[in-house]
Amino acid sequence: MSLARLVSWESLDSKDSVLKSVRELYESTQAVGERIPWEWIGRVGERRQAWRPGRWSPHLVIAAMRDEAGEIGDPIGFVHGAHLPNLGGYVCYLGVSPNARGLGVSTYLFAQMARIMRATAGAENTPLEYIFWESHRPAADASQEEHDLWVARCRSFVRAGALWVEGIVCHTPAYDGSTQPTLLELFVIPQERSLDEFDGEKLREIASNLLTEVYHIEPTHPWYRASLPEGVTPRLRPGLEAIGVSLDAAVGV
Repeated sequence: MSLARLVSWESLDSKDSVLKSVRELYESTQAVGERIPWEWIGRVGERRQAWRPGRWSPHLVIAAMRDEAGEIGDPIGFVHGAHLPNLGGYVCYLGVSPNARGLGVSTYLFAQMARIMRATAGAENTPLEYIFWESHRPAADASQEEHDLWVARCRSFVRAGALWVEGIVCHTPAYDGSTQPTLLELFVIPQERSLDEFDGEKLREIASNLLTEVYHIEPTHPWYRASLPEGVTPRLRPGLEAIGVSLDAAVGV
């Protein structure tokens, strides 16, 4: 499988038959507790067609391989996200088929989404300051498979240029009916903003916007206070430190 034949496109038709395969990828690669109903994603095409500057701009990018004859195969990966006016680019979900992992598909998808979000920000006549997302760290007693997946996921984040926000663990709603929060680590890729501008205050602002604008958790809510406890100053760290790998140990990764 050659990455030279990797292609992608943005979903603009909610009735496209290929979305059935994308749904299967979504439901097989995302944890139940973190998964919004598929219908919210499947309708992205309708929302894109009606989009105008000033609104959330949702995006669903699908990746597949193109053969020597130019035929495009079944989806092997997807990334779903949105450009949030005055906030930044938010990556919601990314999944790659098991038989295509380790080939750079996720890195490619991150790059494609960044290009699209920059174009959307350009249509808004504003800079794209950063792209951010969250990811669930498995509990200590989780299966080895879950821990291996977390490590692989973080390594793919690093290849995309992500930095880990140390000091913040976002408490967000679970989508499997649980009353307990889903705990999510925060990652950021600076775009049109210098790295030294991402100080503790800015990182708290990003997390606060995520909680209030995406999850509708107000500052008075216990989950908000647990996510952003007073006196904690978050900082950007190399992405591999999220899995306990030091900079020295990361040389050559």
